[in-house]
Amino acid sequence: MKKEEGKMLEKQADDFEAAITKGIKETTMQHVKRYGRTSAMAISVSLARSFAASMAVLTQEFPKKERKKVLDWFFENIKEEALQLDEDIAPKDLSEALSVNKQPS
Repeated sequence: MKKEEGKMLEKQADDFEAAITKGIKETTMQHVKRYGRTSAMAISVSLARSFAASMAVLTQEFPKKERKKVLDWFFENIKEEALQLDEDIAPKDLSEALSVNKQPS
């Protein structure tokens, strides 16, 4: 990957992460005000649906073997990041976890 492509990728990743984080924080606060709490399972289901749709669109032109490789990497990366965050900060709430400056794996 060229240096310029790497910078663009990083910038876009940061933009998407900021937008997703902002949306989750805002919705979480609305749910806390309305229901007194928010459900981690509801957030997980929502993220899973969004990620699944995104990955389906992004990999639809890939051969099956390549698609599986990308999806396996994607989900393994999520698992590793979650476990690392759990070890590093053990967040007591969603806001704390979302506020962490992510370090590349």
